[in-house]
Amino acid sequence: MKRNTMVALFVMILAFCYTPAAQSFVFTDDFSSGINSYWWTTYTNGSQNIIDATGGNIKMVQMENGILSTGLSFNFSVTGDFTAEVDYTLNTGNILNGERVGLVSGLGAVERLEWNASADWQLYLTHFGDSLQGHTTTTDTTGKLQLSRSGNVLSGSYWDGNGWVLLHSYNSAANAVDTTLGFSIWPDNYTGLADFGTTVTFDNFSLNAPTMVDPTGGSTGVPEPTSMLLLGLGLVGLAGVKRKFKK
Repeated sequence: MKRNTMVALFVMILAFCYTPAAQSFVFTDDFSSGINSYWWTTYTNGSQNIIDATGGNIKMVQMENGILSTGLSFNFSVTGDFTAEVDYTLNTGNILNGERVGLVSGLGAVERLEWNASADWQLYLTHFGDSLQGHTTTTDTTGKLQLSRSGNVLSGSYWDGNGWVLLHSYNSAANAVDTTLGFSIWPDNYTGLADFGTTVTFDNFSLNAPTMVDPTGGSTGVPEPTSMLLLGLGLVGLAGVKRKFKK
């Protein structure tokens, strides 16, 4: 009986003291129910720009020239390592006109940019603290963007159909602070092209992170599965000890 008690207590200590190395908070949103205002804030920096969430995804329409952006901002800041991803589609119509499609943070962004349609200069690139870096040409009108952080390293990647391709990693102590996240479109104001009429569809946003920081000062962390398993084993062990005492 004494041995069983010690085993149960040891397992419970492991459960409560275990610190998982893996990311523990997982958030996904396919926008099938529209935009949940608990998680998201919309912004349209322009009186005519549009966000439409009625089709089970997010459509953003650039209706004005200039540098006006439209997007969704995640309501919770993220602390520690994270990986964020989102799907995008450039809808048919006036799409080759300098529109920027981005997965953005307070530290930098990974983008799909149509910089110069006449020269077919379409790129995936990153825009980090060390300016525009890490680019590759593309003609994709649909794809996935990924922004991630590991320690002080911020990385931007795109999906090539088989796996994630790193565009650029940026190492800076400044990258370790809590950061905002979101996705958006905005015109490339360097081309002089008519940006209005561009429609971009976003879908399937996902975020993996240790915790989120509520703007009001709270935080949210979800127990990592291994911790829950150890806790469960500990409780089972105590239940067995209790039955021993009853006998």
